[in-house]
Amino acid sequence: MAVRRVIAHLDADAFYATCHELSDPSLRGRPVIVGGSGPRSIVTTASYPARRFGVGSAMPMSRALRLCPAAVVIAPDRELYTSTSRRVWELASRELVAAGAVFESDDGPIAHLEQAGIDEAYAELVQIEKPLAFLRGLIEKVRAETGIQLSAGVSPSRLISKISSDLEKPAAFVVLSREQARERLAGRPLSIIPGIGPKAAQTLEQLGFRTLADLARAEADMLVRTFGESRGSWLAQVADLSVDVPLQPVRQRKSISSEHTFEEDVDPDPDESSGAPAPLREQIAKMAEEVAEGARRRGFRGRNVAVKIRTGAWRTYTRATTLPHYTDDAAIIAAEAMRLWEEHRPAEPVRLLGVRLGSFEHVERAGLDDTGRPASQQLQLSLDSAPDASAPEPG
Repeated sequence: MAVRRVIAHLDADAFYATCHELSDPSLRGRPVIVGGSGPRSIVTTASYPARRFGVGSAMPMSRALRLCPAAVVIAPDRELYTSTSRRVWELASRELVAAGAVFESDDGPIAHLEQAGIDEAYAELVQIEKPLAFLRGLIEKVRAETGIQLSAGVSPSRLISKISSDLEKPAAFVVLSREQARERLAGRPLSIIPGIGPKAAQTLEQLGFRTLADLARAEADMLVRTFGESRGSWLAQVADLSVDVPLQPVRQRKSISSEHTFEEDVDPDPDESSGAPAPLREQIAKMAEEVAEGARRRGFRGRNVAVKIRTGAWRTYTRATTLPHYTDDAAIIAAEAMRLWEEHRPAEPVRLLGVRLGSFEHVERAGLDDTGRPASQQLQLSLDSAPDASAPEPG
């Protein structure tokens, strides 16, 4: 008997434009176009007020500005998108793990979440007792904590869920069984299917197939003859909405690090009052705080502290130590990094310095302990590396 699946496709609404609105609240409610300013620039994405004028992704910027002359044009900011994306999907991962939606890997349980793009991900919710209630709560928590609104499509398959999440944007929440999807989508153009581009759609239309219902009536053999074995078979499955691909959750992050390259090489000889020159002491403390903050934000504590040293002659050294206890305390990380520096100080001037925390346990913050720091309980967590932010945004 097949295992029941509850797949949610989560898609951030107008993600790039929303990131800019969160960064600059004066943009809210205004038509915003994200893209370049050159004569051949295209629209990366547009806010919903701009979309009401007909502006869309991948449109020439010149045409977009003719449609919406009052639009505010903003250059893409990959760093902004990446950091916001990471916050969204790390939060989603923590919530999934806390609810028991986990995938057993060689590294232990990780969140049953597959990030499909900088602004979208799939989650398997079958392990959760009340998946729809959980999903509504997750969407609200993401909106409250990050400012990003997610649309959701829920079904037994990735394909149906992805299509569903786009049906009622923004803030969509569409739940369809396979039969409901076949009925609701029958009259929709084939362009709603991810993977059917303009060229394939044109070829299918020439064959008399304009809608999903038309394609469902096609002979599988004819599709194979026309498009080849692989593509033709896929189209036959798509027509029946029977394509089913398992999620591929990402493995957990192994370490968090921070590095700094000095404008001028720093003399490694110690000050009289300390074990390192002031610029190195200050930088170690700063990087330890960055690493500790990153660990706390992701629900991590680590036992392995390492320092990376690169000299002006481009010789690189990495030295590490294992602590007796897990920590996310910047002072402890800095002290261990300083000790490693003192024990392995190079004779040459230093060009680059780095601090790394690894060998994690995963924790959930809940309340305060007797030190005033967030209390924790054991929790498994998955982390994602945000994909490239350079492509036009579909949603």
